[in-house]
Amino acid sequence: MSHVDEHTLRFKLHRPAMLAILVPLLLAGVCARCRLPGVAEARGDSRTPIEPSHESARANAFHVFNAVHSAGRQWGSSLNHNGFGFLPAVMPRGTLLYHGGRQDQPPPGPEWLALEVEHAEMFSMSWKQQSGRFSSPRAGGGPGESGPGAQRPLTRSEGEDGGGNSRGYFHTYRANRDLNLLYVDGMAAAKSTFGTLDSQDLLLRENKTGSWDDYMDEWERAASICSMVTAWGFDGFMRVEIGFEVIYCDFSSGIDLASVTRASMPEGRMGTGAMLIYQLARAATRGYDGLAERLRLDFSGMVSGFFFPINISNTDPARPDLIRLGAAGVDELGDIKGYLHDVCLRPRRFTVGWQGIVDSIVSRFAGRLALMASETVSTDNFIDELEKVALTYLDAPSLPGDIDTESEGGSSGAVDRCTEHYLLPAHLVRDDWSAEDGLIHTAIETVTRDICHSLFGVRSSLLALFPDLPPKTHRISKTGVGSELERTINDGRQVLQRLMERLAWTEWKKIRRCPVDEVLFVSMYPFGTDEDHWSPGCRKIEEMGFFRFGYWDLDYFLPGPGIDTRPTLFAADWTAATKVT
Repeated sequence: MSHVDEHTLRFKLHRPAMLAILVPLLLAGVCARCRLPGVAEARGDSRTPIEPSHESARANAFHVFNAVHSAGRQWGSSLNHNGFGFLPAVMPRGTLLYHGGRQDQPPPGPEWLALEVEHAEMFSMSWKQQSGRFSSPRAGGGPGESGPGAQRPLTRSEGEDGGGNSRGYFHTYRANRDLNLLYVDGMAAAKSTFGTLDSQDLLLRENKTGSWDDYMDEWERAASICSMVTAWGFDGFMRVEIGFEVIYCDFSSGIDLASVTRASMPEGRMGTGAMLIYQLARAATRGYDGLAERLRLDFSGMVSGFFFPINISNTDPARPDLIRLGAAGVDELGDIKGYLHDVCLRPRRFTVGWQGIVDSIVSRFAGRLALMASETVSTDNFIDELEKVALTYLDAPSLPGDIDTESEGGSSGAVDRCTEHYLLPAHLVRDDWSAEDGLIHTAIETVTRDICHSLFGVRSSLLALFPDLPPKTHRISKTGVGSELERTINDGRQVLQRLMERLAWTEWKKIRRCPVDEVLFVSMYPFGTDEDHWSPGCRKIEEMGFFRFGYWDLDYFLPGPGIDTRPTLFAADWTAATKVT
């Protein structure tokens, strides 16, 4: 390690106050060395390596589904912070990356790069040297005096002048080509004993947990993983903490230094720096739902411990919720690493946009399930929601004059249609799927079948209250059942609550913009009032109907411009609304 690199690590890991704890957690490290063909041969034993299987993907389907949904996203990665998988990733040419340090020249690497300005600026602050190992707090002092930037370095570096001042530099880099990265899922940059480092230290580095010294083994972690992933054709690897970071292995290839600026000394700043952590967190929230065009994940090359027949339970009885790779055997983790090596050597494919498919499923069902599982939802609204999702996939009974279809639409066929609906785009390129595409498909199909089976099961329970319905009748009637209907709906609500527990979608952990029985509404043709346009907001279920119009000049529901029939238009359904002529 060079003198400058060594000091940079010290600077990052020795700060006062909040950053004495926080900043050490803002670095990175991921992979190890290549495997020779055949894990058993490389290890000199005769055991048969474990392999990925559809049985394992099915058994861990909910975990696989959520891993796909959270990959490359700050929110889900923060909640499901113990990662199990790896994905080849491409960062497009032209992407901007940032680095903060003690020198005004690019480091040789490996070193970290941030995707947000505020993240890198945590490490580029300048400060005044003071007596003692740490600076003393001053009343009203800013970050250069008593705040996060006040801690003195333990050794001299290029960033120090003769008077002991420590100058920080903020670097901006631009990718001059597409960058090939290995994305490590979960919150892999968290230096924690929870299991966040299992995929790096236990799997990639083959049970090299390090000394947990002052640097928390970050330098050795970064160096060993860079040595491995560069041999696999990657420029570095990517992890998440409070913000995304790239551990870039060779700064002389793939990126250009666009600019370097000196960070101001404390006397050059007016503010107190009290907003520093707030500003860092706010920057990180921009990645809650992903990095958009700044990152492409190749799910056709996704390798996850969830695909393999391993134990994933937590070894800490105090946190049974924290599944982790550390529960698997060392040989099994070696097998997964060997499989990952083989996958990483393949060309990138991007065959199926699995995350987009998962997003469609979550956006379709998350709000609906939350409403039906709510203890406050009315009987009518519960049934309306259930019918809205079920009848979409149910082929209604035929009537004279109908176009013939291949089936009369039994529930079993409806469950199949519901299960496969959002997977149809992937089937178009099924012949081009990788083995990993097939495993992801198995997991997603397992999840959607559970959703659809649960919904149609609840509907069947309601229909069972009416054994004397005329043949081929699918509409739920509520006449004459009273409390029995309420009990059945309550049972159905519990079915859906248990389904939500199995799904464990991170979407439900977000603070809702509106209560579950309201919608954030802005005037959208042909619906909407003046209020909806000028003051969009949350609208209750009972406030939304065909009567909600009036903003648009040529209103769909009015007989002509300038004629206001709103007082007479409080229709309960489309038929009543269109009677106004």
